[in-house]
Amino acid sequence: MTKMTIEIPDEEYKKLESIAINLGISIKDYVLEAVRVREKILIRDDGIVRVLKDETIAALAESRKKKNKLMTFKSSAEAFTFLDKKSKK
Repeated sequence: MTKMTIEIPDEEYKKLESIAINLGISIKDYVLEAVRVREKILIRDDGIVRVLKDETIAALAESRKKKNKLMTFKSSAEAFTFLDKKSKK
């Protein structure tokens, strides 16, 4: 792992810190995410690198906005059952 140090104005640092705190992540994670989104790059936990399409980036941004409103299912069958019931209404 490489360590990087940058000098930025105190005001910019405070903005970064405030944003990261509000998102519940570290400044490092916030900056890395911003770089990846700008470059349309996703690095998965298993190390696989993907260049994202604009539609995928938009969907990820939308899911972050709805973070606490997303539904979860224990299986795909449960999800499809829910969707089937919803479409019949």
